[in-house]
Amino acid sequence: MKKGLLSVCLLLVVVLLTACGSASETKNATISLGPSQKFSKAEVQAAADCALKRFKSYRGCKLQKLWYDEKSSDSYFTSHLGPKDDLAGVSEGNAIVLYANFSTGPSSSDDGFNPNDEYEGWSFILARDSAKSNWKVVSNGFG
Repeated sequence: MKKGLLSVCLLLVVVLLTACGSASETKNATISLGPSQKFSKAEVQAAADCALKRFKSYRGCKLQKLWYDEKSSDSYFTSHLGPKDDLAGVSEGNAIVLYANFSTGPSSSDDGFNPNDEYEGWSFILARDSAKSNWKVVSNGFG
């Protein structure tokens, strides 16, 4: 009787921990950081690392691809930025956009995502104070 009760309790704990959601998965993702005229490889990699850190804070998501394309990043800034934007006052050499494709799990709705869905072209907008400072995600989403 005690062994049966212990087994049921252990199973319940496992189910509850699984249902609470877990950190997002990035280990099998494709990372494609294209060439840049504005940033060194190390600067683009640092921006990608910052975006990955943010992504890992999402619950129950699985990253398929994270990429940087300078033409797309530049186009984003040309068409989306205004004086009240998150990047108002940030110089062009201190802002970058990376993109992601990922899927969500059942617990992803806690972070505002549709559960069990696919997101393609999700934007991570990053900025820094200067070329020597760290990147920060200032906004993310579809834009």
